[in-house]
Order: sequence, then C-alpha cells, then structure tokens
Amino acid sequence: MINNVRTALYNEFMCQKLDANKFIGVVQMTNYREILRLADLGINKQDTAAACKCSRNTVANILKRAAECGLTWEQVQDWSNKE
Repeated sequence: MINNVRTALYNEFMCQKLDANKFIGVVQMTNYREILRLADLGINKQDTAAACKCSRNTVANILKRAAECGLTWEQVQDWSNKE
C-alpha cells in the first residue's frame, strides 16, 4: 500500500515537473567542475547558476562543500567529471 502511494506521488510529481520544464526523459547533471572554474574566475553565484543551468543555492552548496574539503579549481581542473 505504501509503495503504491509513493509510486503515485512520485509519478504525479515527475509529470508536473516534466510538463513545467518541458523536459521529457532528460536528466541534467550538475557540472561541479564548471561551477568551481567560474567561481575561480570571480563570477558571482547568480551568473554561475545561470551558466550551469542550476539554482543559486546549488552553486552555494557546492562551493561551500568544496571549501570544506579544501578543493579548489587548480586541484580539480585536470579531473574528469566522473572523478
């Protein structure tokens, strides 16, 4: 019963999200390296979010977590997106 309710709610949410954003079957991954690169160039969070097609809060959270881990653009510029 609970799984049926979860499935129904999930399907309803996804349909609304897909209709609202006109994304059908497209999942966009956050480009963490690009966010770090733009931040290193001094681009503000709002412009970085627009360039990376994510929210300003996502950018802020990624930069905060990178700082906590001591990661900078110089350290990750040679990494692949999978790393």
